[in-house]
Amino acid sequence: MTVLKMSKQPKVSIIMNCFNGEQFIKNAIDSIYAQTFLDWEIIFWYNASTDDSCSIASSYDTKIKIFKSKINTSLGQARNSAVEQATGEWLAFLDVDDVWLPYKLEVQLAGLATGDYLLSYGGIKEVDKNLKIIRELTPKWETGFQLKSQLLYFEVNLVSSMVNRHKLIELCLKFDPQMQASEEYNLFMRLMPHGLVYVVKETIALYRVHGASLTYKKNDRLAIERRITLNELARVYPSIRNSNEFIVANRQAD
Repeated sequence: MTVLKMSKQPKVSIIMNCFNGEQFIKNAIDSIYAQTFLDWEIIFWYNASTDDSCSIASSYDTKIKIFKSKINTSLGQARNSAVEQATGEWLAFLDVDDVWLPYKLEVQLAGLATGDYLLSYGGIKEVDKNLKIIRELTPKWETGFQLKSQLLYFEVNLVSSMVNRHKLIELCLKFDPQMQASEEYNLFMRLMPHGLVYVVKETIALYRVHGASLTYKKNDRLAIERRITLNELARVYPSIRNSNEFIVANRQAD
């Protein structure tokens, strides 16, 4: 598919992975177009779906760059492939069943401009398929260096996250394509030792909880994948192995 190039690199590249997402996709895309911050592109990765979601995405303008995978791949691999097409300074992620609040990007970017941050996340509300609120999740941790805090209690949600794309390239970090239920936990925990995190305490996104979501279907893998991530952290940073926070993180896997 031919993609029109923008006149300059956008500030934010929004990664939207799609596999059979036609039920909610318009809500998700509309919430991007409703943002008060306008300097963005959407990298729409069509992961060999069998529904009409690509036609819906194609009905918007050229700020959506559509890429089609010939085969269905793991979520981690699909996100890596989409990230490779991104040109923005910051990466943001919105799955087709989730929704951003209109000020999401503006609030985060204002905070990120105040320091040298590699990652940001904020508060979310979990909602059902009809966007009825289930519960509100306000971040527990403060802005700053968060490795040990996130080992104690991991709270970085993908729907509100923003990542410095250049830092990922510099550190050679990608989503692990073998992960099936905790791609973001694995990536963000490997990123944590390298810098500061900016936290937005207010709600900036809605996360749909429903049985059809890809992550929900793979939640039996969570304990296994947490151990893989922790073992990798300990291999790269051996001194962390004996910390109380690392011990607690292993107990949580148990």
